[in-house]
Amino acid sequence: MTRRVNAPVQVRDFAFQPETANDERRTITVVASTGAKVRRYSWFRDEAYNESLSLDPAHVRIGRLQNGAPVLDQHRSYGSVADQLGVVESARIENGRLLADLRFSKRDDVAPIWNDVKDGIIRNVSLGYVTHKAQRIAPKNDGDLPELRAIDWEPLEVSLVKVPADAGAGGRSADPHADMRAFPCEVVDETAEPSSTINTETENRNMSTA
Repeated sequence: MTRRVNAPVQVRDFAFQPETANDERRTITVVASTGAKVRRYSWFRDEAYNESLSLDPAHVRIGRLQNGAPVLDQHRSYGSVADQLGVVESARIENGRLLADLRFSKRDDVAPIWNDVKDGIIRNVSLGYVTHKAQRIAPKNDGDLPELRAIDWEPLEVSLVKVPADAGAGGRSADPHADMRAFPCEVVDETAEPSSTINTETENRNMSTA
């Protein structure tokens, strides 16, 4: 069974690689994703589940990261242009990891932030992404959680955050003004009985909070 829902922008924490910092160019590399499972909660289904990201190159729409996706302060995509701290210069999938090279602005107001990044003071970084298609996998054993595996997903931006997102609280950003837009998403439930595609306004509205 395939359900079409409106899925919100999700966020995941990831790590700087401080040894890659280039002070002259203000560049640094991050491990944006390893695809590992993250515990989340679906208010529509009233259940916890594990979300994973496929890192098969065919499943990742990496174009935005390779074409200047923004590096933001606290996911503030609707704020001032001053909230853009830099740009993603390039991205690639290597050895089962999504890597991104960030370049920070040379504006005077960004200099203290860059200094804290390269010195390891600012360490919490978050990837904003949207899932276009996901596969729901039933738990194999009693007590296990179902898994929602993103098999068509798109990174949108990279953010520096003060407190990393709490995946157990639904994957929302630590910032209350985070981007709450919703995007169409197909959820393929291989455990359900075959039926026509479900596409109801009520379900879309509820799943936007999953």
